[in-house]
Amino acid sequence: MVTLALKLRGHYGYYGITGNSQMLDHFLQAVKRRWHYGSIGDLGRESGYGSGLRGFLRARPLPPAIPVHSVLRHAANP
Repeated sequence: MVTLALKLRGHYGYYGITGNSQMLDHFLQAVKRRWHYGSIGDLGRESGYGSGLRGFLRARPLPPAIPVHSVLRHAANP
């Protein structure tokens, strides 16, 4: 889980510019979807996390998809 969060932060750091927040959110949703289908057996009802992936993500949330670089900041200070 820590590795996935670090990889997401790296992705946000590279692609997270002003105006790209919707695509970052689509990427985060795709990661969650693929992670869920790849680990159905691991995050089933017997896992102790309540509602599977949703309960797991409530206990250990992934970093939010927010832009980290502002293109406008550079335009304001030439």
